[in-house]
Amino acid sequence: MKKLITLILLLPVLASAQLSGTYLVGTGQASPFNSLPNAIARINSVGVSGPVVLAWLATSPLPSP
Repeated sequence: MKKLITLILLLPVLASAQLSGTYLVGTGQASPFNSLPNAIARINSVGVSGPVVLAWLATSPLPSP
């Protein structure tokens, strides 16, 4: 029973939070928002809980198609 209670208490810490809001994407940003493919992969892996805006930094080169 103690193990179950511990698991229930740790579950929110172990799970990744879904994304919501505006995120800057481009060179110099923390991973996974340092590139557009990484940012999209993050959205696909954790999901969204509201509107998400990916704002591309003008100083970063655009990724190749």
